[in-house]
Amino acid sequence: MGNTMKTPRASAEGGEETNVASSTGQESDFLAVLYDYPSADISQPIFHVGEKLRVLSDEGGWWRVHSLTTGRENYIPGKYVAKVYHGLAI
Repeated sequence: MGNTMKTPRASAEGGEETNVASSTGQESDFLAVLYDYPSADISQPIFHVGEKLRVLSDEGGWWRVHSLTTGRENYIPGKYVAKVYHGLAI
């Protein structure tokens, strides 16, 4: 119901897809990481410069994302990313 994204999830039986709601309403919202987050002087970075992320939801200044590089899901502040349109970050 509503806008959802299909996200692959690993399971014991093999890969299966799970629908994840997108509060942005777009199944093709992607972000590019502008700076390592968190910075290396704070802790081991979760996301690295240039990494491409799929938006799962917009949490008011924070994005809940899925990394296309590592497969991790986590949150990242909006100031650390830029929206990507047709392969171009703007």
